[in-house]
Order: sequence, then C-alpha cells, then structure tokens
Amino acid sequence: MWRTASSRGADLIFVWIGLGLAGLMALMLWAPVRLVVLYDRHRMMVRLSSMGLSVQWDGSTRRRTLRLFGVRIREIEMQHDAPDPPTPAMQSTGTIAATDTAAGGRTWQRFSAMWQFRGVLRRTLRLCLRFVGRFWRAWKLESGQLMLTVGLSSPAQTGIATGVFYAMKPTLSREWPKLRVDWRPDFTRKAVEIDGNVTFRIIPLRPIWAAIRLAAALPWRGLRQFRKAYAS
Repeated sequence: MWRTASSRGADLIFVWIGLGLAGLMALMLWAPVRLVVLYDRHRMMVRLSSMGLSVQWDGSTRRRTLRLFGVRIREIEMQHDAPDPPTPAMQSTGTIAATDTAAGGRTWQRFSAMWQFRGVLRRTLRLCLRFVGRFWRAWKLESGQLMLTVGLSSPAQTGIATGVFYAMKPTLSREWPKLRVDWRPDFTRKAVEIDGNVTFRIIPLRPIWAAIRLAAALPWRGLRQFRKAYAS
C-alpha cells in the first residue's frame, strides 16, 4: 500500500511538471515580443524583448547583450569573419571551353526541369507569397519616429522632392497613424540620411501557425521530383 501511494505521488508530480511546462510554452507563444530598431548615421541598435528577457545587438560595437529584467546577464562581442581565400583561375583555354559547354548543357537541362514542373513551382511561389503576407500582417507597429534629411543634385530638385513628400504625408499618416515622419530638406549638399526608431509587436504563435500551414500545404512530392530533375 505504501509503495502504491508513493508511486501515485510521483506520477502526480510528473503530471504537474508536464502541465507547468505546457503552460509555460503556451505563455511564451502568446506573450507579445517587441522589436525595437534604432538607427542614425553613426549607430544601429536592434532589441528583442519578451517577458522580461531582452536581447540587444549594437551595430557600432558589434556586441550582443542579454538582459533579464534589466540586469545584464551576458555580453558577447561578435568577431569579424575572415575573407574567403581566392580561387585559382583556370589556365587552359580548352578547359574553359569544355566547362562553358558543360555549363550550357546544365543550364538547358535546368530550364527544362523548371518548365516540366512549372505547376509545382507556381503553386509553391503562391504559397510562399501568402506566407510572407501573413508574416508581415502579424507585425503591429506600436510607435515610430523617422527624420529624413534629403538633399538632391540641385536646390530645385530638393524643392520638388519636398513638395512630393508633403503631398503624400496625409496618406502616410492615414496608413500608419503611429508613425511620425519628419522631413528636413538640405539645399546645400547632396545627401540622404535617416534617423529614428520604430517599435513593432508580434505574437509568436501567429507566424508559427502560418509556417505550419505553409509546411502542410507545400507539394513536397513534386518538389522532391523537381529537385532530382534539376540536379541530375
């Protein structure tokens, strides 16, 4: 009897742990994630934050900072990637000609495969564009402020561009009411400079669900057949 009660208690503990993990995962999927982008002529900073946890990338110092409720936990400095070594050029004219002939044959074969599976490719492109639209609509603009400094080749062109901007500004304000765009014409030099910051919000479950729908709708068998025909 004592062993049975103990095993039942252990089972209940595992059940509660599983329910807690499931609840935590559901909370993470439904908790809003905020994306803040700060950009000026000298610095670019991107920060992702959710549930007190934030990751910040600073473009000027190439550092990533991890914070929990405002307390810095870890800081990583990004390393510059070494350039790829140069590839040796082919010396033989005959080798170049043979390579060009083989490349031409492969190009025709790949074009033939694309034409043969054009229906599959058309459907895949349509589904991918639909996914991009759903992913874009999942982002909500919370706030934003941009300062545009524009100077064109001549003061007359700068004046025309300024008039076009103020003619379009009511439309911009109507489409993105939370985004403030200020225009500063520069008649003394040629320049295009952007300063400002924007904040977006997204529910992670929405793009994840869109990705699941995309994966379920893609014609995987046709794509595998097209890959074999394209690579052969």
